Amino acid sequence: MTHAFLMQRTELTQAQWGELVELNPSGPSPEYPTAPAGTHNDCLQPNCPVGNVNWWEAAEFANRLSAKEGRQQCYLLEGCHGTVGGGDGADFECETFEQATESIYDCGGYRLPTKVEHEYAARAGTRTAYYSGDLPDEYAEECVRLLPQLDAIGWYCANAEDRTHPVASKMANRWGLYDILGNAAEWRHNRPVMPDPGAAPWTDPFGETGNGISTSDAHEIGGGSMFLSPAFLRSAGRSALDATTRYPGIGIRLVRSLQEGE
Repeated sequence: MTHAFLMQRTELTQAQWGELVELNPSGPSPEYPTAPAGTHNDCLQPNCPVGNVNWWEAAEFANRLSAKEGRQQCYLLEGCHGTVGGGDGADFECETFEQATESIYDCGGYRLPTKVEHEYAARAGTRTAYYSGDLPDEYAEECVRLLPQLDAIGWYCANAEDRTHPVASKMANRWGLYDILGNAAEWRHNRPVMPDPGAAPWTDPFGETGNGISTSDAHEIGGGSMFLSPAFLRSAGRSALDATTRYPGIGIRLVRSLQEGE
């Protein structure tokens, strides 16, 4: 990695979202709007992570924050329609996007982290499953007994009661990052396809993002979430969803490449 970067200490909160977007998408699953309280829901408090955000909205929010601070917008979104925040069921989505710079690492504004950045930040110099310790095989899918080293750092299926919680209420990693494992899952910049690098080292890998991604393509999410088992919260864990997907416990953590002189 040749580009230093800054990362939010916490997941984007509903209060931070509300500074730039009128509608708060957080709440019950859109697929199950009458779900009982505590069943795959986002907590509705200013200091809880914003949830039910799709990838297009995450990119749009990053652009808005960049514009507010006079920075370069990293995502050139085209053919967009709908309402950011999902007002009246008109979900915000776009036909395509292009990166403002050939390498996303060269963009000076806010953006979503790549898989490599997200895992690097989550590990904070560690090589274990979590920054607090390893994952015994017998606990991989365990949602009844608490795994102490995971309970200390993140909200997951055994302690979250199927809902998100206020940010920074668990132990941070050694770099001061909270909830990077558990609580809300976090959208990443790249698509889920990353060829096997083999034995040779890579420089600034980011996956096969390319330009002109359609709404039918998936993007990675990382960090696991409040209703997933320990196996999904590993620092190296990843999964992917279509860019239009909304679900409680899917949110945002922004990064920005450090610029010369900063």
